[in-house]
Amino acid sequence: MQGYVVTEDLRTVPTWRLDLSSQGQTIRRVLAKSPYERVHSQGRVLADRSVLYKYANPNLLMVITDADDPVHKHSTSLYLVDAVSGHLVYSHVQRRVRCPCHAVHSENWLVYSVYNERARRTELTSLELFEGTVQANASAFSSLEAPPQPMVEKQSFIFPTQIEAMRETITEKGITTKFVLFVLPSGGVVALNRALLDPRRPLAPGRSAMDEGLPPYTPELPLPTVAVVNYNQTLLGVRGVVTSPSGLESTCLVFVYGLDLYHTRVFPSNMFDQLKDDFDSTFIVLVLAGLVAASAISRRLSQRRALQQAWK
Repeated sequence: MQGYVVTEDLRTVPTWRLDLSSQGQTIRRVLAKSPYERVHSQGRVLADRSVLYKYANPNLLMVITDADDPVHKHSTSLYLVDAVSGHLVYSHVQRRVRCPCHAVHSENWLVYSVYNERARRTELTSLELFEGTVQANASAFSSLEAPPQPMVEKQSFIFPTQIEAMRETITEKGITTKFVLFVLPSGGVVALNRALLDPRRPLAPGRSAMDEGLPPYTPELPLPTVAVVNYNQTLLGVRGVVTSPSGLESTCLVFVYGLDLYHTRVFPSNMFDQLKDDFDSTFIVLVLAGLVAASAISRRLSQRRALQQAWK
């Protein structure tokens, strides 16, 4: 991997280089954050009312590589690289696992999948990055300054089936709860709450975890049938998923492409900014008209009474 800077005369000058070929690694996936994403909250409020600030680096790249291992057959590595400075923020190696690897990268967290050759199952690794209880720069993030090494929370989960594609939901302002969309080989698209993939889920739930709303850690992830967003539609030969915000904060647009084309809307936090179809609009209009008329009449009577009192 090599980074460049564009000069005023539109020439590219190399600035940094990351060599992975010496270890026999092959880059399988490079993933950046969505340009449409907005970070609504800069931190997470803990049980003691302190704030754990997010490491929201907009220039962070997620790089997944794999290589042949003489002892463990295969190994998969994860690298988090700052695309501006070339700074290696974090790296992690997993043995006896191999691709295909699918991943999502959003805000200060990321999730990627690997196939465990020893256990013969699909596993998800979830990571979340924090700056700590003190924020380095509250106004803007600069990759040119030496950023602090983030705190990394990591946890693994067992996914009950293989994964064809992954994508996170995106909304207009980033207020709505995040969900992760999984495309299954059976042709279904399952939406799981990101809280189930939170790496801070405790082994033994306590008072602080309950105050933060963290569910206890269980290695197996559930796949409830009510979480299937395409209902009775079967999607075959899926190559990818695209999500996009809509004009409403509660709504995320989802487009699945491949052998079949499928488009739908998902509501991660229900339709909190929309009126129901059976909403009585006529009654509300009549009530508002009555309130406006009553306000005008009351104002007129108040003015007449004040005038009469002034003449006494």
